[in-house]
Amino acid sequence: MIRYLLPALLAIACLLVASPARAEPKPADEADAETPEFFGATIGEFFYRDVRPVEGTKLRLSFQLALSVAPESSRQTEREIKQNRHRVRGAVLTAIRLCRVRDFQEPGLETLRQRIAAQVHRAVPDLPRGKLLISEFAYFSE
Repeated sequence: MIRYLLPALLAIACLLVASPARAEPKPADEADAETPEFFGATIGEFFYRDVRPVEGTKLRLSFQLALSVAPESSRQTEREIKQNRHRVRGAVLTAIRLCRVRDFQEPGLETLRQRIAAQVHRAVPDLPRGKLLISEFAYFSE
């Protein structure tokens, strides 16, 4: 009998320890403090192929680009990106063409980010400044 009782007690003890504690409602001050500090606006997905005869390489790039801005300028950011979608895409592609092959191999892609930010803000000066986020970056060189 004890042989069956001990595993049952251990199972009950594990369930009691693993059960979540009741969450107490937070005061209004703490709830307001958890609002996000930044808002991410998606700029788009980019696929780029290029032949660079001087360097003797063929490039294939693909990545997603987003802009992180303060929450109070989120509506303006979304509106500017939507209204100037073609200008923004053209600026990003121009920035990619200006980069060297070694710029795509940097661990943080800082040179690429700086060039894209400069070109985008030249094309759309009303776009709020923020940090560019590059995700799902794939680089192929042949």
